[in-house]
Amino acid sequence: MTLQEFARDWIPILQLIVSTIGLGSLVLVWWQLRQTSRWNKLRMSYMFLGPATQETLRHFTREAKRAGVNIKSDSPLTDAEVQLIWDDDEVLQAFKDATNDMESLCAQIRLGAVDPDVAFTLHSARVTRFWHLYWPMIERLRRKYNDDDLVNEVQCVAEDWKDRREAERMLKEQQRRKKIQQKV
Repeated sequence: MTLQEFARDWIPILQLIVSTIGLGSLVLVWWQLRQTSRWNKLRMSYMFLGPATQETLRHFTREAKRAGVNIKSDSPLTDAEVQLIWDDDEVLQAFKDATNDMESLCAQIRLGAVDPDVAFTLHSARVTRFWHLYWPMIERLRRKYNDDDLVNEVQCVAEDWKDRREAERMLKEQQRRKKIQQKV
């Protein structure tokens, strides 16, 4: 076998093999980056949406209870309850801390730093309930600081998730009715 025959017969095959290995490596690198991105979003869901956020809310609830505000109700704060919170500096600061944590959580969700489906599954009830219960207090803060965008992330996420929760509830109800009709 001469050098010309080797170059003509074997070099193209070797080039194909090396190119295939290189292309395969690029595909594997792309796949690994994609998996790493998914993992990081899931991990961030627990880092940003974890116990620290819940603890500030618990602290506010304890402080509010000490001041005579019943937070466990399912209706928004009354004007009298808002005033009780407003008049007690410790309770007001605890509310601001809880609101800031919730705002950070919702900003992370809207920016895409956490997986939106995981965040929805784990925290949609808490975020929508937070907005439902505390919007009168948030409105009071907005008026005080003359800033309509204050706590805007919480409002946007809560309203989006409320609609999504309602749509999912209706879909589940329709599926349940179909199953009942199929059995009959």
